[in-house]
Amino acid sequence: MTHSIRLIAAILLTGVLSNHSHAQEMYAGISVNRTQPDVTLPLKGGKNAKTTDVISPVVVAKFSTLFPNATSPKWGTSATDIWISFVNNGRKSNACFTATGKMNYVITDCSIGQLPTAFRKAITEEYASYNLFHAIEINAKHNVIYQAIIENAKGFIKLIYSESGVETIQQVNKSL
Repeated sequence: MTHSIRLIAAILLTGVLSNHSHAQEMYAGISVNRTQPDVTLPLKGGKNAKTTDVISPVVVAKFSTLFPNATSPKWGTSATDIWISFVNNGRKSNACFTATGKMNYVITDCSIGQLPTAFRKAITEEYASYNLFHAIEINAKHNVIYQAIIENAKGFIKLIYSESGVETIQQVNKSL
């Protein structure tokens, strides 16, 4: 796996894993400073979140163009980025955009059937005693990689799949 793909994966995977426990706080609204007209949209709530915030219409237009089938969007902002949690074609997704409308990344949940054929084959043949715990597709910087966390009675294995093939990133044993 190339160094850039590995770096992107490491950064995004760390964020994804911490996202589950900190998701509400991540989306607490902080206004983005811009000079263009803004659109007020509902934000994903957290204990300190505002109920609305302003999002650049450029970002809204870019999001709508890239994800025309998106439903249930929940918007959040920081000083530099805008995050959207949404459902796209029945799959949960999270995207990050700059205030100027450039998409930084999108992370989409996957079932085993939505993983690339070569990745599915590697999982079912090399890890026959494991079940899929969670899988995502990460699209960032013109690269698409997949992460699968598989589990059996003994533990978990985190796998990454890219054009370079399958790589084991981490193994965690369950305490018995």
